[in-house]
Amino acid sequence: MTVVPEGTPAYVADRLAIQELVFSYNRALDKADEELFDSLWAPDAGWHFPDQSDGPGRLDGKAAILGAFRTFVTARRSTHHLTTNLLVTVDGDRASGRSKSYTSGRLRPSLASYDDRYVRIDGRWRFARRTITPHLH
Repeated sequence: MTVVPEGTPAYVADRLAIQELVFSYNRALDKADEELFDSLWAPDAGWHFPDQSDGPGRLDGKAAILGAFRTFVTARRSTHHLTTNLLVTVDGDRASGRSKSYTSGRLRPSLASYDDRYVRIDGRWRFARRTITPHLH
């Protein structure tokens, strides 16, 4: 395990870049920005919804993820995602994180936890996997 020492510029830069990735996910969904959404994912990424009977289930690969994104933005028209309590552990070019999310929109509000895996590709952090566990649905 290659943990960057706490308080170093690299430590701060990694966490800020991952925070921006997480918040960009919200922006892409809320603004229906497919180009931004596409840029957030590794080519072999996974977007998983294990505990949602009405969700898309397990999506693997960018093509499946983008297909679900298109369905999501078409069905919901307007959402507002707020993510908080982001905790990140970086190990070289890989990282993991957990956060909480509140989403409001046309259908109904929801609360969820995000369990993420990130990977640095060409100097940029991307989602390797995002697992969404709902708490209020």
